[in-house]
Amino acid sequence: MDISEKIRILAIKNHTTVQQIAERSGQSSANLYNKMGRNTFKVAELERLAEAVGCGLEINFVLPNGEKI
Repeated sequence: MDISEKIRILAIKNHTTVQQIAERSGQSSANLYNKMGRNTFKVAELERLAEAVGCGLEINFVLPNGEKI
């Protein structure tokens, strides 16, 4: 599952829309949809999206032994 799909699921689970998440994160919905189409997000942008809906964000590298970095 790519990050764009996760954003759509995030909207559904938070009873909101992608447009509302965009507005709450300080960007236009067109800008967010463009990023979702290209699947190009910076970590700071993902943090703003998470903050906009009041949730956390975890990004990990997982080693073959299961250890997360």
